Amino acid sequence: MKQVTFLLLVIFCLGTSFLGSAQNDIHSTPYQLNIVLSDQQKSVDLSSIQATFQKAGIELFVQFQTRKNRTKETLKWEFPTIGTNQFTRQQKEWRDLDFPNGFPNDPQQLYLYCIPADTQQFFAIPNKSVGFVGVKNGLISLLSIQKTLLVQFGVSPKDIDSFALNGQLSTNQLNQLQSNLIPFRFSDDYESIQTSNGRVAFYFWNENPDGTFLVNPSNPMEGLTHPFKQNHFYVYLDVTNPFFKPRFNVLGYHICLVHLLAVILTLILQFLTFRKINKRMLDSRFFKRMSYRFAKIIIWALAICSNLFAFYATEFYYSNYHMKFHEITSYHGKSQSVLQHNLDNIDQFMTQDALFTKSQVFRQIDGSWYAQREDRVLYFDVDSTNHARFLHSRNILELSTIPYRKRTSSHFVVFRFHDANDEITSEKVYNHMGFELTKKLLLPDPAKRILVFVNGYRPVSTNQSMSDFLATFQEKGVEFPDSKNQLFSMDRYAYWEPWKQFNMRFQERIHADEIWYADGHHSVSTSNHGSVVKFAGTAAIYPKLCETAKHHCYHTTLPSNQRVATLSLLATNPNYDGFNLRYKRGKIAGINLLQVLNEAPNYSANDTLYIVSHSMGHAYAMGMLSVLKGQLIFGDYYAIAPENPIGKTFESSQWRNVWQYGTSRNGKIKNYPCQQDGVAPQSLIKGLSSNQRVIFPISNAKNMGFTKSHFIGYYTWIFDIPQGKKGFIRQN
Repeated sequence: MKQVTFLLLVIFCLGTSFLGSAQNDIHSTPYQLNIVLSDQQKSVDLSSIQATFQKAGIELFVQFQTRKNRTKETLKWEFPTIGTNQFTRQQKEWRDLDFPNGFPNDPQQLYLYCIPADTQQFFAIPNKSVGFVGVKNGLISLLSIQKTLLVQFGVSPKDIDSFALNGQLSTNQLNQLQSNLIPFRFSDDYESIQTSNGRVAFYFWNENPDGTFLVNPSNPMEGLTHPFKQNHFYVYLDVTNPFFKPRFNVLGYHICLVHLLAVILTLILQFLTFRKINKRMLDSRFFKRMSYRFAKIIIWALAICSNLFAFYATEFYYSNYHMKFHEITSYHGKSQSVLQHNLDNIDQFMTQDALFTKSQVFRQIDGSWYAQREDRVLYFDVDSTNHARFLHSRNILELSTIPYRKRTSSHFVVFRFHDANDEITSEKVYNHMGFELTKKLLLPDPAKRILVFVNGYRPVSTNQSMSDFLATFQEKGVEFPDSKNQLFSMDRYAYWEPWKQFNMRFQERIHADEIWYADGHHSVSTSNHGSVVKFAGTAAIYPKLCETAKHHCYHTTLPSNQRVATLSLLATNPNYDGFNLRYKRGKIAGINLLQVLNEAPNYSANDTLYIVSHSMGHAYAMGMLSVLKGQLIFGDYYAIAPENPIGKTFESSQWRNVWQYGTSRNGKIKNYPCQQDGVAPQSLIKGLSSNQRVIFPISNAKNMGFTKSHFIGYYTWIFDIPQGKKGFIRQN
């Protein structure tokens, strides 16, 4: 029984996936270089390679390991172009044999996989600790190993081809190796996927003692470093003032001594007040005593309000004034690169969720680093000698050289150039990525179609083999963190594309101008099951597909020999708290989507939105829509096997078309108990009519069942729905 439960627990992971947390240690030496060989491959002399990197101050200790070849045949390997920011699926699967959690834990360990292939090509991602080298006819290319390591240590891809096997590094290559302080980053599935959205934009720059810095007038953004956006601020823990130093975290708030003193002070005042009232009550008659008791109730209410007011007033001052500008004392004299890559060091910095779209600026003035929180638009004055000075920040983008003034939802940087008489001669506007938008601001606003895919609980393994599921779960049997609430312009997690180009088949119908991918992945605790353990209990006893035309799955015998209706086993009791959590997180993604759609302020109003959601992605998409309402035109919404579809009312009247696809438990047309979606038991989305629901066709019965009826890869039948029928995906 335990084995069956465990196996079915694994099956549930079809709707799950995992992301690794990471360490972000600074690039340092020595490193352990692990050369992983396959059967029949022999170790080679790498002394020349070690000598090459020793010239750059990087010491490599080499260790050879052997892994059994998974197949008897030489595999056809794909090696992406150097500079590409993703491993292939084949490379990920090979890597994950050694790292079931998705990443090695030791930042000093590098891994090179020598793959039996028909080529001697190589591939690595800059500053990632895993690389691949093709081994043809058993011959390992030292040059390929050398170049792979150069990529891993951050040498620019354009400078790789010029490297010679004689071990002579060019001056440029040597400088890059010696100056690269970027650590090996183990998060983000080893990949360098950039996003242009997040509620907080980060900027770094160095200033002279007078507060100015030199800029290139043709591209002043070169004077700033603007590496990423996040949905949180970074809070420096080593605050010099002991009253404002964060001591611990409660419900997302960083509690310092001032918070505690403010609440203690109000408690003392309350104690003295009640003490005085109690004394008067003892000497009072009945009616007066009753009035004192009534007054006491009112004072209790006021006391609670005063405690809350004291806390939030302190929090407001702490966040908006004290933390708005403070020195990062332990980084005096250190480089911007060192500071940037230590922001994820939990011993020195904490994260604080941003409630609004803001900026966080790190300025180095005379060797000292200062962190400050700013609004969305940063304004700089540039004098006649091309020295820039930070002026202020606002949430309004305003230019004086052209009649332009609009409130923004995204991040911008404005440079105002002055002549010798301090008159403004020109202005330039840039987005956070560094692209100039000055001329675009006055261009006509083109109407666009926007297609957004919102995935659900990402799979640990996409292999349908139960034995592979079992092996995968044994290796990865923990949940990965929830969504980071950012959007990608590509199928970042390979959730849609592997299944007969599911996403592109939608694009063939919709012809969207832009496609975005939102991540609705959250813990199984937010589902109707409440926990993986509860799901496993149901999955262990739920009947498999009936093998005959006559179904016998209407009742199920429990381990206690009790006979119950099979449909009663499904988790249909709504988990409103879990749904609302995903809904709330979806709002963050909605704000981020508005950012990317409003590269020029207020450019989204005439855009038409199309959404495809699956599973948990439905609640997440609804959160996005609560923010996007009134900001775009709502076109078509396609909900595939929504999890907890009655969690919140969907306003279908705002849309041109809304379709829900999945199994059905009741009605004129319904699926048999053994065919039901057990991962996300289906019912009609609250707010839709039965005419907007499309039932999983009986003709696809072989692809139905407790988990199969939920799997996105088995929903390609929706593209076969003929025009004029319910659920047809319109051709645009």
